[in-house]
Amino acid sequence: MRSVLLSGVAALSYALGVSANAYNTSAYTDSASGIDFQRWCDTDDTGFCFGIALPEDVSTDFIGQLTVPLSSSKGWGGVSMSGSMTNVLLIAAWPDGDSAVGTLREATSYVSPSVYSGDASIEEIPDGTSVNSTYLTYTFLCKGCIIGQPT
Repeated sequence: MRSVLLSGVAALSYALGVSANAYNTSAYTDSASGIDFQRWCDTDDTGFCFGIALPEDVSTDFIGQLTVPLSSSKGWGGVSMSGSMTNVLLIAAWPDGDSAVGTLREATSYVSPSVYSGDASIEEIPDGTSVNSTYLTYTFLCKGCIIGQPT
């Protein structure tokens, strides 16, 4: 699988406000799942990372991975499929005990986003998902997430 980063993907950390506008990405192979990603990390401030993997023939799906720093086993992380938070597909994940919860969201303004009601869906990839006291890693297949985003 060839990894490619979608241009314009902005990463939002659990601390709200870390942006990937001036990002540098690098190739990364997740040792737990074996999946090759192109990944951006906020190594200076939060430790938040977002990786994306696309097949040779890109369609509407991609594999993604959120690495989210936690404080006392609490926190969340997410990405916007655009440079904005509003009127685009948002992907979020947070810990739930020893497991993780992933969800698709959408917002029409800068408020807590609602659950996404469109045709896209998200499926956890268990081999690449883990939670400990300091980090959450959530690996997922995002079906229908590239085409047909909210407008």
